[in-house]
Amino acid sequence: MRSLLFSACVVLAVLGCGGDMDENMPCSFCGDGYGYVSSSSGNSSSSDAMAELSSSGEESSGSSSSSGSHIKCGSAEYDSATQKCGEGNVIETKCGSDWYDAMNSNLRCQNDVVETRCGTGSSWYNSATHFCYNNSKVVNKCGSRIEAFDPDLYECREESKIYLKTPVVYENESYEAILIGEQTWIAENLNYNASGSRCYGDNTGGDSQGNCAKYGRLYDWATAMALDASCNSSSCASQVQAKHRGVCPAGWHIPSDAEWDVLMTVVGGSSTAGRHLKATNGWNNDGNGLDTYGFAALPGGYGYSYGSFHGVGIGGNWWSATEYSGDGAYLRTMGYYSGENAYWNGHDKSNLYSVRCLQD
Repeated sequence: MRSLLFSACVVLAVLGCGGDMDENMPCSFCGDGYGYVSSSSGNSSSSDAMAELSSSGEESSGSSSSSGSHIKCGSAEYDSATQKCGEGNVIETKCGSDWYDAMNSNLRCQNDVVETRCGTGSSWYNSATHFCYNNSKVVNKCGSRIEAFDPDLYECREESKIYLKTPVVYENESYEAILIGEQTWIAENLNYNASGSRCYGDNTGGDSQGNCAKYGRLYDWATAMALDASCNSSSCASQVQAKHRGVCPAGWHIPSDAEWDVLMTVVGGSSTAGRHLKATNGWNNDGNGLDTYGFAALPGGYGYSYGSFHGVGIGGNWWSATEYSGDGAYLRTMGYYSGENAYWNGHDKSNLYSVRCLQD
């Protein structure tokens, strides 16, 4: 330590005070610099000088105390045994394996865990396991999910899926709904018996059997959008609302292509969306997904306006509210053959595809 101190003072003396040097002389402040100067009082010490040298905020060995070394962080000193100089020259205090700003009244260390105040009251939470909803309620996170949700409306099931507590009842059908990011989706294909909709293969099978109960109904675009049939062959963009209800329940709408894009992004991108959104069974050739969020996408196939059906068990297709031409609209497609992918297509509006509804 003495040799390091001496070397530092030699350099500083040359740059600052200059003159002859004696290694027994103390190193202290000299004019606008640092260096060796004589001191008649003998009160200067090498530890004082090194404390000045550390004023830039970088750690160095300064004057010692029983609790550790006192070092400058900006203009303030901190104890290196229990503290560190953080970003912006904020002194942070160790709490278990983490660090926090002990001067922040909204943070505290409780049982070696940094806790955050929820609102202005006396509620505190660990942000690794809980979140503060609406600045007033401390709520358990849903597994590894990061969404903040209203606990009066949503609940966590199966460790990682966030469901509306109350299913959506529509035309004698009850539908579960799930939160993904900031969007709430009906977790099943729509099975509303609109005029012009059909079951795959025209197999209704009664209330609990058949393809309508399993896969929902298939709709041409105009039927799904509750528009005149002429909209299947000509543009009706001027009639499409920002949140277009179509055949969905009140308070829900046919998702736009942009809203489908939001979903794809939240679940990790279209290249892996199929893995996270597809159901864990029902897909041919081991094409099942993880159903990470409860979306439970099923391969309901598709139909043509002239009567034939194709692709059940192989692929699923869902309309968007967005036209791409006068006689075409965008949809989202997943297939067992495409593995983890979910991709967009533009197809004839007269074709029959599935519908998912998104909350307004």
